[in-house]
Amino acid sequence: ELEPDLFEKAGRSEYLDSIASPTDLSPEATAGRILGGIKGYIFGAFQLAHPEMTSDDFDRFQRAVLEGFERGLGSAKDTLRGLSKLDDSLASEIGKTEELVRKGLDEFFSETREQFATAAADPSHSSRPST
Repeated sequence: ELEPDLFEKAGRSEYLDSIASPTDLSPEATAGRILGGIKGYIFGAFQLAHPEMTSDDFDRFQRAVLEGFERGLGSAKDTLRGLSKLDDSLASEIGKTEELVRKGLDEFFSETREQFATAAADPSHSSRPST
């Protein structure tokens, strides 16, 4: 688990301020905000905690992100169900958002893995993937 101050050092407050009052609630915009947090301050905090990040460290990060996304998505759906707000239309929008987030995470994880492969093949490259 990462220390809370690492999230602040990685820009958590600035990110949260930037999404505090979203006007665009479309699946695309919502997925963009979710991915922005994961690829931005959350990955940044992980990098601060693991300055010599290895592929194994990144595997742990990937698992934690996917588990956290699953928990958050499930919790949101449960809350909406409990409030009797999860109708077919909203469920469809949530499904679209989930699809976009998963696609974005797949791309991010693949790109970051490629950076590890490049660093391993060419020691003149930094071993630490960038965001």
